[in-house]
Amino acid sequence: MPIYEYECSECSLRFDKRKKFKDAGLAVSCPKCGGLGDRRLSVFASVAMTTSRENITSTAGDTGSGGCCGGGCCSN
Repeated sequence: MPIYEYECSECSLRFDKRKKFKDAGLAVSCPKCGGLGDRRLSVFASVAMTTSRENITSTAGDTGSGGCCGGGCCSN
């Protein structure tokens, strides 16, 4: 179940709420004042780490030619 981010239209509190995909458009009450929560764009970041020597050396020679699919490293 995804977590959506909201901001209260009354007190400006930012809060998260777990909701099913099908319920994403339904109104949400602010846990502080009971006002209406407006859904906000949530930014999610992920960091991938590798310890494989092969992955380290294959990216070390990248000359910035457009990334994996644009630089042709997918066929290596």
